[in-house]
Amino acid sequence: MRYMFIDTSFLISAIDLGKDLISIGENYIDEAIIPATSKQVLDELGLLARENDKKIELAKKIASRFKVFEASSSNADDSLIELCIEKKGILATADLELMNKARDRGIPVLFLKANKKLVYFER
Repeated sequence: MRYMFIDTSFLISAIDLGKDLISIGENYIDEAIIPATSKQVLDELGLLARENDKKIELAKKIASRFKVFEASSSNADDSLIELCIEKKGILATADLELMNKARDRGIPVLFLKANKKLVYFER
């Protein structure tokens, strides 16, 4: 069982698709996971919520159920990279730049492609 650290893009994409990508991802990688995120991601969602977007409010509600860790980095993306390394976790993202950054550091990534297909990269 490992932590799957979920970023803002993955969470919002799950809402857009109306699917539980966390459970789908768990089945896809054939491993039990613990949904997690960083305090910095929650802060990022809080800033986005000021736009009074119901989707962002739902994302905040869903993320509040995750195990939340605080990282030393103030940037949401960097905090997830840091936590994945520290906790030997998996990163779940729909952000190509973040996916590449994680893969360069040897972090396993569950990536949601633009065509809404999941791809798993393990080292």
